[in-house]
Amino acid sequence: TPKPSSAASDVYKRQELDNEGLEYMRTELSENVPASMEGYEISFTGGHVLTSVTVNEIQSTQISSTLVSIVLAALMLVIIYRNIAMATLATLPTILATVWIMATMAALGITLNVLTVMVTALTIGLGIDYAIHVVERFREESEHKSERQAIETTIERTGSALLISGLTTVSGFAVLFLSPMPLVRNFGIITAATIVYSLIIAIFVLPSLIWTVNRIKEWYSSQILS
Repeated sequence: TPKPSSAASDVYKRQELDNEGLEYMRTELSENVPASMEGYEISFTGGHVLTSVTVNEIQSTQISSTLVSIVLAALMLVIIYRNIAMATLATLPTILATVWIMATMAALGITLNVLTVMVTALTIGLGIDYAIHVVERFREESEHKSERQAIETTIERTGSALLISGLTTVSGFAVLFLSPMPLVRNFGIITAATIVYSLIIAIFVLPSLIWTVNRIKEWYSSQILS
Protein backbone atom coordinates (compact mmCIF):
# COMPACT_ATOMS: atom_id res chain seq x y z
CA THR A 1 0.00 0.00 0.00
CA PRO A 2 1.52 3.38 -0.96
CA LYS A 3 2.38 5.64 1.92
CA PRO A 4 1.71 9.38 1.99
CA SER A 5 4.71 11.62 1.41
CA SER A 6 6.36 13.42 4.31
CA ALA A 7 4.69 16.67 3.19
CA ALA A 8 1.30 14.98 3.26
CA SER A 9 2.06 13.55 6.67
CA ASP A 10 3.01 17.00 7.98
CA VAL A 11 -0.18 18.58 6.63
CA TYR A 12 -2.20 15.67 7.91
CA LYS A 13 -0.81 16.10 11.42
CA ARG A 14 -1.28 19.86 11.25
CA GLN A 15 -4.95 19.39 10.30
CA GLU A 16 -5.39 17.50 13.58
CA LEU A 17 -7.40 14.65 12.14
CA ASP A 18 -10.17 16.84 10.74
CA ASN A 19 -11.83 15.91 7.48
CA GLU A 20 -9.75 18.37 5.45
CA GLY A 21 -6.57 16.69 6.61
CA LEU A 22 -7.99 13.25 5.89
CA GLU A 23 -9.01 14.32 2.39
CA TYR A 24 -5.53 15.68 1.78
CA MET A 25 -4.06 12.36 2.86
CA ARG A 26 -6.35 10.41 0.51
CA THR A 27 -5.41 12.71 -2.38
CA GLU A 28 -1.72 12.21 -1.71
CA LEU A 29 -2.18 8.45 -1.55
CA SER A 30 -3.94 8.47 -4.91
CA GLU A 31 -1.21 10.57 -6.49
CA ASN A 32 1.50 8.25 -5.15
CA VAL A 33 0.12 5.18 -6.88
CA PRO A 34 2.87 3.90 -9.22
CA ALA A 35 2.20 4.21 -12.93
CA SER A 36 2.85 0.48 -13.24
CA MET A 37 -0.36 -0.14 -11.30
CA GLU A 38 -2.56 1.36 -14.03
CA GLY A 39 -5.25 -1.06 -15.13
CA TYR A 40 -5.57 -2.52 -11.66
CA GLU A 41 -8.39 -1.70 -9.25
CA ILE A 42 -6.80 -0.08 -6.22
CA SER A 43 -8.57 0.82 -2.99
CA PHE A 44 -7.21 2.37 0.16
CA THR A 45 -8.17 1.19 3.60
CA GLY A 46 -7.31 1.80 7.21
CA GLY A 47 -8.95 3.60 10.10
CA HIS A 48 -8.34 7.13 8.84
CA VAL A 49 -9.50 6.36 5.31
CA LEU A 50 -12.69 4.74 6.59
CA THR A 51 -13.27 7.73 8.86
CA SER A 52 -12.94 10.12 5.93
CA VAL A 53 -15.32 8.08 3.78
CA THR A 54 -17.84 7.86 6.62
CA VAL A 55 -17.78 11.60 7.29
CA ASN A 56 -18.19 12.37 3.58
CA GLU A 57 -21.25 10.13 3.41
CA ILE A 58 -22.73 11.74 6.51
CA GLN A 59 -22.03 15.25 5.20
CA SER A 60 -23.71 14.50 1.88
CA THR A 61 -26.95 13.56 3.64
CA GLN A 62 -26.77 15.89 6.64
CA ILE A 63 -28.90 18.69 5.21
CA SER A 64 -31.62 16.35 3.98
CA SER A 65 -31.66 14.32 7.20
CA THR A 66 -31.81 17.51 9.29
CA LEU A 67 -34.75 18.84 7.27
CA VAL A 68 -36.55 15.50 7.55
CA SER A 69 -36.03 15.51 11.34
CA ILE A 70 -37.41 19.04 11.69
CA VAL A 71 -40.42 18.28 9.49
CA LEU A 72 -41.21 15.08 11.41
CA ALA A 73 -40.90 16.91 14.73
CA ALA A 74 -43.20 19.67 13.46
CA LEU A 75 -45.78 17.13 12.27
CA MET A 76 -45.66 15.39 15.64
CA LEU A 77 -46.28 18.70 17.42
CA VAL A 78 -49.16 19.53 15.07
CA ILE A 79 -50.77 16.19 15.95
CA ILE A 80 -50.26 16.75 19.68
CA TYR A 81 -51.23 20.43 19.84
CA ARG A 82 -53.77 20.33 17.00
CA ASN A 83 -52.60 23.85 16.38
CA ILE A 84 -50.27 24.77 13.54
CA ALA A 85 -49.23 28.06 15.16
CA MET A 86 -48.10 26.38 18.40
CA ALA A 87 -46.28 23.64 16.49
CA THR A 88 -44.50 26.26 14.41
CA LEU A 89 -43.51 28.23 17.51
CA ALA A 90 -41.95 25.14 19.07
CA THR A 91 -40.07 24.33 15.85
CA LEU A 92 -38.69 27.76 14.95
CA PRO A 93 -36.16 27.86 17.85
CA THR A 94 -34.66 24.62 16.57
CA ILE A 95 -34.13 26.06 13.10
CA LEU A 96 -32.61 29.23 14.54
CA ALA A 97 -30.29 27.30 16.89
CA THR A 98 -29.14 25.09 14.01
CA VAL A 99 -28.23 28.15 11.93
CA TRP A 100 -26.39 29.69 14.88
CA ILE A 101 -24.33 26.58 15.68
CA MET A 102 -23.34 26.01 12.04
CA ALA A 103 -22.29 29.67 11.80
CA THR A 104 -20.26 29.26 15.01
CA MET A 105 -18.50 26.21 13.60
CA ALA A 106 -17.64 28.15 10.45
CA ALA A 107 -16.36 31.13 12.47
CA LEU A 108 -14.19 28.92 14.71
CA GLY A 109 -12.95 26.83 11.82
CA ILE A 110 -14.40 23.62 13.25
CA THR A 111 -15.08 21.11 10.50
CA LEU A 112 -17.47 18.18 10.55
CA ASN A 113 -16.07 14.85 11.70
CA VAL A 114 -17.38 11.65 13.27
CA LEU A 115 -18.18 13.52 16.50
CA THR A 116 -19.14 17.06 15.45
CA VAL A 117 -21.41 15.76 12.69
CA MET A 118 -23.91 14.93 15.45
CA VAL A 119 -24.36 18.62 16.27
CA THR A 120 -27.56 19.08 14.26
CA ALA A 121 -29.19 16.08 15.93
CA LEU A 122 -28.27 17.46 19.36
CA THR A 123 -29.56 20.90 18.40
CA ILE A 124 -32.90 19.54 17.24
CA GLY A 125 -33.32 17.42 20.37
CA LEU A 126 -32.37 20.17 22.83
CA GLY A 127 -34.04 23.03 20.96
CA ILE A 128 -37.44 21.38 20.69
CA ASP A 129 -37.24 20.08 24.25
CA TYR A 130 -36.66 23.55 25.72
CA ALA A 131 -39.22 25.14 23.39
CA ILE A 132 -41.93 22.66 24.38
CA HIS A 133 -41.41 23.49 28.07
CA VAL A 134 -41.86 27.20 27.36
CA VAL A 135 -44.86 26.79 25.05
CA GLU A 136 -46.63 24.41 27.44
CA ARG A 137 -46.11 26.71 30.41
CA PHE A 138 -47.41 29.68 28.43
CA ARG A 139 -50.51 27.72 27.41
CA GLU A 140 -51.23 26.81 31.02
CA GLU A 141 -50.68 30.32 32.35
CA SER A 142 -52.68 32.00 29.57
CA GLU A 143 -55.81 30.09 30.64
CA HIS A 144 -56.22 32.23 33.77
CA LYS A 145 -53.87 35.17 33.22
CA SER A 146 -53.41 37.95 30.74
CA GLU A 147 -50.92 37.48 27.93
CA ARG A 148 -48.35 39.74 29.56
CA GLN A 149 -48.65 38.00 32.91
CA ALA A 150 -48.47 34.57 31.27
CA ILE A 151 -45.26 35.48 29.44
CA GLU A 152 -43.69 36.96 32.57
CA THR A 153 -44.54 33.89 34.65
CA THR A 154 -43.21 31.59 31.95
CA ILE A 155 -39.89 33.42 31.82
CA GLU A 156 -39.54 33.69 35.60
CA ARG A 157 -40.41 30.09 36.49
CA THR A 158 -39.92 27.81 33.52
CA GLY A 159 -37.10 30.03 32.22
CA SER A 160 -35.20 29.85 35.50
CA ALA A 161 -35.63 26.07 35.67
CA LEU A 162 -34.35 25.67 32.12
CA LEU A 163 -31.43 27.97 32.86
CA ILE A 164 -30.32 25.92 35.87
CA SER A 165 -30.76 22.66 33.98
CA GLY A 166 -28.91 23.94 30.93
CA LEU A 167 -25.98 25.38 32.87
CA THR A 168 -25.42 22.10 34.71
CA THR A 169 -25.39 20.29 31.36
CA VAL A 170 -22.96 22.85 29.93
CA SER A 171 -20.70 22.32 32.94
CA GLY A 172 -20.64 18.60 32.22
CA PHE A 173 -19.59 19.09 28.61
CA ALA A 174 -17.13 21.82 29.61
CA VAL A 175 -14.88 19.09 30.97
CA LEU A 176 -14.21 18.09 27.36
CA PHE A 177 -12.49 21.46 26.85
CA LEU A 178 -9.54 20.03 28.78
CA SER A 179 -9.15 17.04 26.48
CA PRO A 180 -5.80 16.87 24.64
CA MET A 181 -7.62 15.38 21.62
CA PRO A 182 -8.84 18.12 19.22
CA LEU A 183 -11.80 16.01 18.06
CA VAL A 184 -13.13 15.61 21.58
CA ARG A 185 -12.35 19.22 22.51
CA ASN A 186 -14.19 20.59 19.48
CA PHE A 187 -17.14 18.33 20.23
CA GLY A 188 -17.30 19.74 23.76
CA ILE A 189 -17.15 23.31 22.44
CA ILE A 190 -19.97 23.00 19.93
CA THR A 191 -22.13 20.91 22.27
CA ALA A 192 -21.83 23.51 25.01
CA ALA A 193 -22.56 26.24 22.44
CA THR A 194 -25.63 24.32 21.27
CA ILE A 195 -27.03 24.18 24.79
CA VAL A 196 -26.32 27.87 25.40
CA TYR A 197 -27.98 28.87 22.11
CA SER A 198 -31.01 26.68 22.83
CA LEU A 199 -31.37 28.29 26.26
CA ILE A 200 -31.08 31.84 24.92
CA ILE A 201 -33.65 31.18 22.21
CA ALA A 202 -36.08 29.40 24.54
CA ILE A 203 -35.91 31.98 27.34
CA PHE A 204 -35.57 35.24 25.43
CA VAL A 205 -36.45 34.73 21.75
CA LEU A 206 -39.40 32.32 22.01
CA PRO A 207 -41.52 34.53 24.32
CA SER A 208 -41.01 37.37 21.81
CA LEU A 209 -42.12 35.06 19.01
CA ILE A 210 -45.25 34.14 20.99
CA TRP A 211 -46.07 37.82 21.48
CA THR A 212 -45.46 38.53 17.78
CA VAL A 213 -47.66 35.64 16.64
CA ASN A 214 -50.49 36.84 18.88
CA ARG A 215 -50.21 40.34 17.39
CA ILE A 216 -50.38 38.87 13.89
CA LYS A 217 -53.47 36.88 14.87
CA GLU A 218 -55.13 40.00 16.22
CA TRP A 219 -54.30 41.96 13.07
CA TYR A 220 -55.58 39.16 10.86
CA SER A 221 -58.81 38.89 12.85
CA SER A 222 -59.36 42.64 12.61
CA GLN A 223 -58.85 42.52 8.86
CA ILE A 224 -61.43 39.76 8.46
CA LEU A 225 -63.98 41.56 10.65
CA SER A 226 -63.50 44.81 8.78
